[in-house]
Amino acid sequence: MKRGLLKIYQNFDKMGAILAMAAMIGVTVLQIVGRLTAVHVPWTIEISRYLLIYLGFLGLSEATKTQEHIGTEFLQHWVGPKVKFYLWLFIQICFLIFSIFMVYSGIDMVKMHHLSRQFTVSLPLNFPISYVSIIIPVAFGFTSMHLIGLIRKGVLEERIEREKS
Repeated sequence: MKRGLLKIYQNFDKMGAILAMAAMIGVTVLQIVGRLTAVHVPWTIEISRYLLIYLGFLGLSEATKTQEHIGTEFLQHWVGPKVKFYLWLFIQICFLIFSIFMVYSGIDMVKMHHLSRQFTVSLPLNFPISYVSIIIPVAFGFTSMHLIGLIRKGVLEERIEREKS
């Protein structure tokens, strides 16, 4: 059970982003074929928009896991190694605070969408918009967990490095 949850945690954002991208490509191909054959499929634009939202948030989480998110590398080239670590740590903590804020804001948004009973417009089977907005707290929750792991790993590596010298 624990190993299964760990595997989900490690691969959720990557697999979700891959599935969202594959589905978005499929829907876009369907839209192109529909336009070429004059068979209008009105829901393809809306579902592509929702898949792009999922892809963006899951991609952010995956990028955070491998430290490929937006950082301050240009500043880190101008400072010494000691300051470089503290600058990196400061940026990671700021991003963590932002991610936690987005989890709580995302939960509020999902509640708002759920209570206002907003539904999709042009899909063959309309569903609540809260199903779309649920990705915000989920993806930023994973991003927060990845950041906590990165900060922990970075502090431990810095401590080992200082003990060596």
